[in-house]
Amino acid sequence: MARKLIFLLLFALFFSCILMAQQWWERKPHADWSEEQADQILNNSPWVGLSVAQLNRAEHESLTAVGLQPNWPVNYRIRLLTARPVREALLTVISFAGGTAYEPGAEATIKVGERKPGDVEVKRQARLKELMDENPDDILVKGDDENIVVTITLTQFLQGWLPGQYEVQQHSGVGSDRNPQMIGIEPSRRKPGWQEAARPEILMRLRSSDLTGCTFLSTKNGKRVPVIRYDPPAMDALGGRFQFSRKLPDGTPFVTPGDKELQFETCINGKQVKVKFDLRKMIYKGKLEI
Repeated sequence: MARKLIFLLLFALFFSCILMAQQWWERKPHADWSEEQADQILNNSPWVGLSVAQLNRAEHESLTAVGLQPNWPVNYRIRLLTARPVREALLTVISFAGGTAYEPGAEATIKVGERKPGDVEVKRQARLKELMDENPDDILVKGDDENIVVTITLTQFLQGWLPGQYEVQQHSGVGSDRNPQMIGIEPSRRKPGWQEAARPEILMRLRSSDLTGCTFLSTKNGKRVPVIRYDPPAMDALGGRFQFSRKLPDGTPFVTPGDKELQFETCINGKQVKVKFDLRKMIYKGKLEI
């Protein structure tokens, strides 16, 4: 009896250790994620990387000439859009953007005096399900089995920043009341008097021909695939999109279970942008997600 009890205790301890080792996103369905948790996936998770590029002298002078003081570098935030947790986090952010009433008059479906603490969350989850059901072929819902899509958002800390000078008003919203700036901004990193400004105009001027020969996904063992398509920033605040094949020219998979590291590299305005992803940390629901 004592031996059986010890075995059960050891099994319970082992199972508890496994649960503790799991990241919260493995234990919690994405429909239950909070805004803060969705932001963590989009800003500080294995599927996101940050590359920082310093300004050269000419760029520094061109900005100071219009009354700006760009003493902070340019931040390139790279996300694996086709990775399931990133897609689910973006859908979660969109569902929160609907607020308590995501359709005109929807708030009237529950009388104020009859509302319960969980009603708002129930509505948000209903909105999330509605989004997924109505857009089954959208990349955020369906993903992409043929290609890996990488997105870049570009921001910069500026003092005395004027939105009109960079034509970013239509690109600066993200649909989160808690963090109304562009996806990827970390307010805690700002200094007083500075703002981290979105710079989509740089990516909007970029063309596929500019990326030829310098934009790749590669693994540590030497496998590499070039970019096959580039789409400039749109109204979704995701930045520029870079598309890569999931297969090598001979038809074999580009990334295999034995690979440990994935690297994205490109060149933007003469600056090299590189980010490495640890494939061992990118397992989600028992599957490698990229």
